Amino acid sequence: MKVKSYGSNQSLVEKNGCEVLYSYETPVAMIVRDGKARAYKTDEFHSVTTSKHLNQWLRKYGFDPKCESEVTPIPQEVLTTWYDSEFVTTS
Repeated sequence: MKVKSYGSNQSLVEKNGCEVLYSYETPVAMIVRDGKARAYKTDEFHSVTTSKHLNQWLRKYGFDPKCESEVTPIPQEVLTTWYDSEFVTTS
């Protein structure tokens, strides 16, 4: 698992094909790379600043955060436990 600072109050955590954006201490978005990149974001609203972090990060990778065909909303609980989820490959 790799953890790196991404910006003010933001960090990225990478593990086995998943890259997860944390805003403050909360995971709010994820990109899964297992052939084709797929993007997910929390279905909860946290704050204006967190929304800004999330939207900027997804746009950086070419995803439109407002388009559900590009970025799938998922329950916050799934993002909170992403490292033990079906998104993380074991390879």
